[in-house]
Amino acid sequence: MKYLLLALLPAVAVCQMAGGWTTTTVDKNDEEVAFAINAATAKVTEMDPHLTAAQLNPEVVFAQTQVVQGENLRLTLHMGGNYYCNVTLWYRSWMHGDQKIQVTNGPVCMKMAHQRRAMVGGVSAKHPLPLGGLDSNGNDVMAALKFASCAFNSRSNNMYASQLGELSAVTYTSQLTAGMTYRFYGVPMQTTECRTGAECGVVGACNAQTGDSAMTTTCDFTVNSQAWMTPSLTLSDMNCH
Repeated sequence: MKYLLLALLPAVAVCQMAGGWTTTTVDKNDEEVAFAINAATAKVTEMDPHLTAAQLNPEVVFAQTQVVQGENLRLTLHMGGNYYCNVTLWYRSWMHGDQKIQVTNGPVCMKMAHQRRAMVGGVSAKHPLPLGGLDSNGNDVMAALKFASCAFNSRSNNMYASQLGELSAVTYTSQLTAGMTYRFYGVPMQTTECRTGAECGVVGACNAQTGDSAMTTTCDFTVNSQAWMTPSLTLSDMNCH
C-alpha cells in the first residue's frame, strides 16, 4: 500500500499544478526553446530580409510554463537589435515528429523603440509621459493610459464620468513580460459633466466640473499590452485615493 501511495504522489502533484502559469527559467539550447527560436527567427527575417545572422542573437527574456497533457511554454524572446517575439508552444516529450512540439500561438514579433532595450526582463526607471501627451497619436504608452482611464469609468460608482486631468506630474514604468506591462503613477482623474456610461471617446471631450461639485481622484494603474490577444489591453491593477 505504501508503494502505491508513493507512485500516486507525482500524479497528484501534477493535478494540483494543472491550469496555472508559472514563471520559470529555460535554456535556449533546450529542444523546445530552440524550436521556438527557429520559428521566431523565420518570422523576423520575413519582416526584415536585410537582417543577417550576425545581427540575430536570440535570448529568452521571459518564460512561463503550464502543466497540461505535457507542457505549454510561453516565451518572450529578444531576437537581436530592436526585435522581440512572443511565442507559445505545446511540448510533449514522449511524442515523435510533428506531434512532439507544436506552436499554438505566434510567433508575434515587434520592432520596438531603441530606448526600451535597457528594461528587457526588468522594470525600467520612472519616466515622464511622452511629449505631446494625449495628442501623441499612435504612442503605445498613451494608448495604454487612455485605456486605463476608460477602465476607471467602467468600474466607478460615481454618477459622473471622469477624464484624465493635468498629466505633467504623471510618471510611468515599462516592463517586457509576456507582452508589455505599463505602470502609471499619480494619474489625476477629474469628474466631468457627462454621466457615467457615456462612450469613452465622448468623455474626453466633456467639460470638467467646476466649483464645489468638482472632484479629482489620483490613481495608479497597471496595464498589460499583448498585441496578439483580443482585447490587446487589460487593466490588471488600479489603486486610487
